[in-house]
Amino acid sequence: MVFWKNRNSVVVLFLGLILIPTQAWAEKKDYVLGVFPFVPLAKLEKAFSPVAKDLELTLDKKVELRSKPTFTKFSEEIRNQSYDIAFVQPFDYVTAHDKYGYLPLARRNTPLNGVILVSIDSDISSIEQLKGKVVSSPPEVSALAHLTNMALSEKGINAKKDVTRIYAKNHFACMQAVLLGKAQACGTAKRAMAQFEDKEMSKRFKIIAQTPKIPHSLFVVHSRVSKDEREMLKNRIITWEKTATGKQILERSNLVPFVEAHDKEYNVVRNYLKTN
Repeated sequence: MVFWKNRNSVVVLFLGLILIPTQAWAEKKDYVLGVFPFVPLAKLEKAFSPVAKDLELTLDKKVELRSKPTFTKFSEEIRNQSYDIAFVQPFDYVTAHDKYGYLPLARRNTPLNGVILVSIDSDISSIEQLKGKVVSSPPEVSALAHLTNMALSEKGINAKKDVTRIYAKNHFACMQAVLLGKAQACGTAKRAMAQFEDKEMSKRFKIIAQTPKIPHSLFVVHSRVSKDEREMLKNRIITWEKTATGKQILERSNLVPFVEAHDKEYNVVRNYLKTN
């Protein structure tokens, strides 16, 4: 979904459809859920529409799903405090919390770590062999770009000097760069790799390394949302795995269960950002 304004109206581009909302529709809008564009927008909309609907029923208020076509534009919306509720990657979370009034709700219950993959027929079998090569990642501001740099550094490879780093629009584009020969490796998420190979209906990659682990992506809520509603949102999200409806949401959205998130868990991200 892409939103823009002109002098006379608000126009919404929604997966290729142009809609001009009526005044009645606009008046119904209560909260906006923003989701960072870790997959193409069409796939993201399909995955998170059930989430938006469930949160809408939880709050008894309209929850409008939005995203942006790039990580940078999504981060701009966080800075503009456009979203009442958001699903963000860890590096955006730190900025959102420390500067723009967002509070943690619930995070995925597994750590976030990435994989560095190469083409299935590549001669490269270790991260050390990437010296002098082209390494792709999702956008430079993404968690997986930072984690890829961490993994390279652990093996004595300077991401700024020893490899050529290129940054794709999203995880799928990162892997596509490997298949097209534009990069020899891609730092991405294992779930994204599985989704891509499922879409392609064939095994296209092999993993040569794992990245370090950090706390995972999470739901946040702006402090302007009432405390009671913040609690309702948190309690609903962390109990999805305990109800039939919630399990369906997790499955349809390709999400793992969530647990309550705490700000101090993300100090490891803050410490990394201070030195890089």
